[in-house]
Amino acid sequence: MQLAPLDAKIPRTDVAETGSSTTGLAPVLAPPRRRARWIGAVRRIARKILDYMPLTPLGALVFGGAALGYWGFGVPHVDYVLQLVGLLALALVSLAVVAVIPGAILVHRAHKAFIRSHASEDTLFLEAERGFAVLLRLPSFRAFPLIDVSWTWVEPPGFAVEIVPDGATLVEKVEATGRADVDHVIRQINVEDAFGLARITLHRTDKQKIRVLPFPGKLGSAPMLRSHAGGEELPHPLGVPEGDRVEMRHYVPGDPLRLALWKLYARTGQLMVRMPERAISPSWRIVAYLVSTKLDEPAAAAARVAIEGGLFGEGWRFSADGAKNAPATSTPEALTLIAASRTVRGTPEGEGAGLSRFIEEVGDGPKTRLILFVPAVMGPWVESAQAAIRGFDGAVTAVVATDRVVDEVATSPLLERWIRRPKPVGAGEEATTTNKELAEVADTLAAAGALVVAVERPGGRVLAERRFGARRVA
Repeated sequence: MQLAPLDAKIPRTDVAETGSSTTGLAPVLAPPRRRARWIGAVRRIARKILDYMPLTPLGALVFGGAALGYWGFGVPHVDYVLQLVGLLALALVSLAVVAVIPGAILVHRAHKAFIRSHASEDTLFLEAERGFAVLLRLPSFRAFPLIDVSWTWVEPPGFAVEIVPDGATLVEKVEATGRADVDHVIRQINVEDAFGLARITLHRTDKQKIRVLPFPGKLGSAPMLRSHAGGEELPHPLGVPEGDRVEMRHYVPGDPLRLALWKLYARTGQLMVRMPERAISPSWRIVAYLVSTKLDEPAAAAARVAIEGGLFGEGWRFSADGAKNAPATSTPEALTLIAASRTVRGTPEGEGAGLSRFIEEVGDGPKTRLILFVPAVMGPWVESAQAAIRGFDGAVTAVVATDRVVDEVATSPLLERWIRRPKPVGAGEEATTTNKELAEVADTLAAAGALVVAVERPGGRVLAERRFGARRVA
């Protein structure tokens, strides 16, 4: 058998037949992608056409029924009653369309003029669930009684919008229901007649920087946050930076037993040791992280209180889920990360996805303390938190925050859910957990090696503490 020379060209097998090459699969995969793009484009065009279509489904039904009654039954059968009713219905629909089209043009011009005159690059600062802001005013068109103007926010979520008449204008009152950091607002403006027969929908995107910080409640007085603050200044330049042994903490391996409080151990079963009162700020370096997940608003509020109150001392680092840049080292940067972290809630970038990268950036060590701000409900974030706690070389404190703790979450009967008025769009959600789930979160994090402190935002009350499996309920 004669072998082919090394430089001879071997005939190429048609890979399209075998399907073993991505090149051969490209023609097969390309049409579905193009088809998906075409379907998306057709849907967007159809949505725009429907938005500018003057007739509503009710108006189209009335128009079709009136036309059928007039030309299908009234005229052939010389029924003057049907002819009169049909003409009146056709006239009403036509009047609604004639009124809505110029009304939409006037609303468009009024909106454009207001945005142009009130354009600003300044950021609007709000606090969740506290107060409101007026961002838009439009004429109420009282001279045109057939026109009804209303609008809602399509983006961003987390805002409750109320349209209030104020003389000859309509005022938009906006209340934030949760933290947010946005740079634009998309409004859906509906111009329709009083009978709902004709409607034109306008979508407008306006530049508006809004930063909403979580409501802190009474977390400022919570002992778990105050415990990270520094001590008093030295009373004398030559004084010793340690006072009497009047403070206590839990025993850890390596502590001298001569400092143990045996009487307290006999009463409570917890081994505590005496420690000197610090007269200067401790040398711990604080690194903190906020996990973005469902019902995380109280945890974000706790992080805000700790940062604004300067409870981390000096040289701290802070980050949160969704952070793109380096960890924050100043209060404005940290508050921006807190506000923006809500956008990644429920996405792959949330649930503590950036925690491991944050620890790699800030480093760890015996004199570094990691503080995690987490919610009081179990979720995918627990695995990321456990891995970070176990792999961290320094001490770890997990601040578990919630709004309310109940024995069990009550479920409304099916009939009551049908009858009850639906919750307004953008309304906030109270972070409620059960005693069982709170204990599960605390025990899970404590088993990983963290000091866990559970707090309640409305009253600033410490609910429970866990340390390395030991339990103490406040």
